Amino acid sequence: MPTVILTEKAEIQKKNLAGVLVTKDTPVEFPLRSAISMLGHPDFMFTFTKEDEEAILGLEEAKLKVAAFETKQAIKTHQDLVDLLIPKAVKKTRNTKPKTTKPKTTKAKTPKKE
Repeated sequence: MPTVILTEKAEIQKKNLAGVLVTKDTPVEFPLRSAISMLGHPDFMFTFTKEDEEAILGLEEAKLKVAAFETKQAIKTHQDLVDLLIPKAVKKTRNTKPKTTKPKTTKAKTPKKE
């Protein structure tokens, strides 16, 4: 389920939305279908996670049109909406240090004893 908080620019400190008290400080879970309808509202910031993907893929076509209108994006498929709302998993890269080469030591040539 997505979460919602009030944005820093919101002029209100708290708001009761669909029976959920939304504040600037603490993210609260919010119903997906209602969140889609409010994506364009400047006072609310919604956060979606990978767990929301299945529910987004199951939305009816009418909600895709609402999401396209709210976000002002060209959303044609459920996958377009998933790609927009759910952040891509960041691949961890190894912190590889460049190999340091030790300076080659050359043995001092000693004169051959006869």
